[in-house]
Amino acid sequence: MSCIFEAILFKANFEQIKDNINQEISTNLKLRLDKINDDFSCFHVVENSRIFSSESEIDCVASQISIICSQALLIRYEGRVAYRESTVFQEGYPIKKFDLDDEIWVMVDENGEPIINGKQFRVEQIEDDDDEEYETIYNAIGLGIEYIGINKDIYKDVRSFVTKSNWRYY
Repeated sequence: MSCIFEAILFKANFEQIKDNINQEISTNLKLRLDKINDDFSCFHVVENSRIFSSESEIDCVASQISIICSQALLIRYEGRVAYRESTVFQEGYPIKKFDLDDEIWVMVDENGEPIINGKQFRVEQIEDDDDEEYETIYNAIGLGIEYIGINKDIYKDVRSFVTKSNWRYY
C-alpha cells in the first residue's frame, strides 16, 4: 500500500483561524484544515486519488494562503517511490521549489543509520548498480521548511502528522 500526501503548511494558530479561513479560500479541491502544532496549521487534500491534484489548482490554494499568512509551503509526497517536493509561496507567488535534485544523501552504516559526518552525495552521483545503501539528510520537504525559516524541529511534527493520518492510500 502506498500513499499520496499533499498539504499546505502555514504559520497560524489553528484555534484562531479554524472558523473563518475556509471562507477566504476559493477552490474545488476537497481540503481539510488541521493543526500541526501550536503555531502551525495545514490544509491537506483529502480526495482519494492515485495521482497528485492538478498542479495549478493546489498552487492556487497555496498562493491564496500565502497572501493571507504571508508565507505558505506546498508539500507533496508520494510514498510508492518516496517522491518529495516542496514549493515556497510568498505574498501570492511561488518563489522557490525543492525536489529530488536538491536533496543531500549519505551512506548508511551496518545498522542502517545515516553516516552524518560522511561523504555527501546528490542523487545523480549515486550509481544505480551501487551495493551501498543511502539515506537523505536534507530532503525536499525539510529544505522547504528550513527555507521559510521554520525551526527544523517542526519537520518531526509534520512527519508525525503525515504518518498518523489517513492519507490517500491505494
